[in-house]
Amino acid sequence: MEEVLTIPLDMISRNFSLKEMECKCGCGIRNIDGHAIDTLQNLRDTVGRPLYITSAARCVDHNLDVGGSAISFHISTVDHKSKAFDISMRGHHIDSFVKMAQKVGFTGIGIYRTFVHVDTRPGKARWNYA
Repeated sequence: MEEVLTIPLDMISRNFSLKEMECKCGCGIRNIDGHAIDTLQNLRDTVGRPLYITSAARCVDHNLDVGGSAISFHISTVDHKSKAFDISMRGHHIDSFVKMAQKVGFTGIGIYRTFVHVDTRPGKARWNYA
């Protein structure tokens, strides 16, 4: 008999909760693209260790407040799904992490001093502000 995976209602995937995907301003927006979540879970499975999400969905106002791009893939509204995650590099080696992110299908990858941005944009983009 095939094992059935049961995910609690507050979880968006096996390892990620809806709460950690919410906009950090407290507005509660958390409209996340399903393919992006699947890719994030695949990355978590590949890495084999917890991933700490520092930013996922952002409302337009919070994105502006944190200096995000006007066309950020983090932007989430009722009608628009976020496709981006910022992941803390605490406990991870950046070079191997980036290779794994590419391997699982993240197309946008940006390296910063303390985190890596990943997204599922249509097309490849790379940047390094470390």
